[in-house]
Parts: sequence; C-alpha cells; structure tokens
Amino acid sequence: MIPVTLMPQMPNSVDKKVRESADALAIALRANFDGDALVEAVRELSSRTDIVQLPADAQEVWEAGLRGQQLDPAQASARNVVARAQFLDSTLSARDTAELLGLDQSTVRHYSSSGALHSFVHKGRLRFPRWQFAGSEVLPGLSEVLPDLPEGIHPQMVEGFFASENADLVVGTRRCTPAQWLAEGRDPLPVARQIASIGMII
Repeated sequence: MIPVTLMPQMPNSVDKKVRESADALAIALRANFDGDALVEAVRELSSRTDIVQLPADAQEVWEAGLRGQQLDPAQASARNVVARAQFLDSTLSARDTAELLGLDQSTVRHYSSSGALHSFVHKGRLRFPRWQFAGSEVLPGLSEVLPDLPEGIHPQMVEGFFASENADLVVGTRRCTPAQWLAEGRDPLPVARQIASIGMII
C-alpha cells in the first residue's frame, strides 16, 4: 500500500473560495470529479514530485489519450492534476468495496493486507481502484498476479498497466488489456510475468 500525504489546509476563508472555484471549474469541464478532488490533486502534485510526473513517452503506458503526444511541462502538469483527480474519484472506500463484494469491511481489509486486493492509503484511509472488479466480483486470477507487483509503484501506474492494451495478451487478432484478459478467465501467468517488470516499463 502506498501512503499519500497532502499539504496543510489553507485558511478557511481562502479554502472556501478555492473550493467554490474548483467546483465551478469541474462543472464547466463536465468532469466526473468534484472541486474537492481537483483541489486535493493540485495540492498533492505541488507538494510531491514523485506522484504522477511521468516522462512524456511513459504516458503511453497508462493514459491512452496522450499516446504519441509531446506535452510541455505546464500542459503535462495540468493533465496530471486532472488525471489524479479522476483517478481518486473513481476509487472505492473499504466500506463501498465491502458492499460491492457482499463482504464485511474486516474481510476487505484482510484481502488488502494479504495482497488479494490492490489498495493504497489516501488521507489515512484505504482506497480500492475499480479496475480490479468485474461487476460485483474480483477479477479472476488477480490474487495470483498482485504478489508479483513491485513495491513502491504508484497506484495510477498500476491502473495504467491493467487498463492498457498489451501486445503480449492477444486473443485472435484482438489485443487485450490485462484487466480484460483476467476478466475472461484466461491464464494469469502472462500478466504476472509482465507486472513484475512494471517499474522498468518507464
């Protein structure tokens, strides 16, 4: 699990104005995240340089919309903020995960600590990315894959790996993402082999 820390809170009066503006921006963009998520993403990116600052050629690994594009630093930083907000907004709490899977929260936390589910810590609480679920089920074979995930890999990179088409996971002429491959009940070994080297992809 990867702890994610944030900068101290702003004064209440300033904080309120910033969040109101961020809410308005999120609405204007028709984003699937709210102003709070956008503010927290900006704070986090400003306070740490190791969060989502991927080189331009690494965008291909986890953000399909940027394939082949070269962004200047300001554009890359802005896109990182939006991607971060979208990512956090798409994750589930331990409670939501338990409800989704029909389990109690203690079981979900046990799955997290044992590596049967992928999670990370944000603001002191466990968050579970949605990519690892197919409907109300955990992806088949996921527990055989996650133990090979190197430590210290940012959760957005993990999501990028599972959500990106992979040239080595082919069914007929169709390239699959690792998540699709597992969801279809296919052999998890090829995914496990590749996830072991995820840190070397970039």
